[in-house]
Amino acid sequence: PLGFGLTSLFVIPAGFLLGLASNATKVFMVNVTTPETRGTAFSLLNLSDDLGKGAGVFVLARFFTLFEDTADSTARAKGMAAGFLIGWPLCGILIGLISFSLTRDYEAAQVAVRHNLGVNGLDPERNQSSVESAGEGAEVEPSVRHADEY
Repeated sequence: PLGFGLTSLFVIPAGFLLGLASNATKVFMVNVTTPETRGTAFSLLNLSDDLGKGAGVFVLARFFTLFEDTADSTARAKGMAAGFLIGWPLCGILIGLISFSLTRDYEAAQVAVRHNLGVNGLDPERNQSSVESAGEGAEVEPSVRHADEY
């Protein structure tokens, strides 16, 4: 055992950093999904999060049965250690894989949003140029008016 002081030295900063992961994941989800698919994406995120909370306890309990109590450590302590040594690196690797597609997914979502805004007549750049090309005082089709003209 490392002792309380040394363990605290590692666990306290890790606890603060773990609090960032959930928020960062939600920010990633907002930035890489279109508004039309965002609800579905967040539903899947919450479902997998909740399943992980339930299944994680079950898997961890199964780890306890793989070990036996010894004079220096219990089966529970060994199972917890095994769970952390397997689970956290695996999660870290999977989260790290996001870096390979994050920029591409973000750009694709931005293109889709810009396209949807343009199709619906809400693209500010297109609308402004339409108003300017129609001339001052000309009647412009409502779907291409700039937002501050309403």
